[in-house]
Amino acid sequence: MLLDSTGRVHIIDFGIALLEGARRVTWRNLSDVLGTPDYISPEQIQGKRGDARSDLYALGIMFYEMMTGATPFSGDNPTEVMNSHLTTTPAPPSKLNPAIHPNIEAIIQKTIRKNPKERYQTAEEFLNDLKNYKELNISDFPRDKEKVTGVVTSRQIWVLSGIIGFIFLAVIGIIVIIGLMGHHR
Repeated sequence: MLLDSTGRVHIIDFGIALLEGARRVTWRNLSDVLGTPDYISPEQIQGKRGDARSDLYALGIMFYEMMTGATPFSGDNPTEVMNSHLTTTPAPPSKLNPAIHPNIEAIIQKTIRKNPKERYQTAEEFLNDLKNYKELNISDFPRDKEKVTGVVTSRQIWVLSGIIGFIFLAVIGIIVIIGLMGHHR
């Protein structure tokens, strides 16, 4: 960020700043994706070229974090965080901070929609809604159809796969034992 002589703050980088202690990702050997997992837009994760709406998405993630103290997507590693951007709906900000005005919540949620067409199309549109948040009719805002879900970690997938595999082998074992018992009669 840069503070100019008039006191205005200018954000000069959204995705690749190296903040001490922040998650870092360099995908040089894995894919063409470059960005910070907590703030990267779904379209960029999918390898598509980002635009102003991608920057507004990152801004919305920061806004969510400023209002709640937490990022909307989580995971045990950068890959899980990025998967969350694609597959989960974050908890409404008011669940983490009940003091958030419903119209501010609607603005945040619109800014971090997965589909860029459902987000703010310009920074001016976003700023206008922020300035006039008390007058907004949020019933016109897009709503999530899917339920809020948690992140399924790779460890949970392995454990579930192991349980299913064990049950499968146990059933096969029982069938074989029953077959052998019937064969010896």
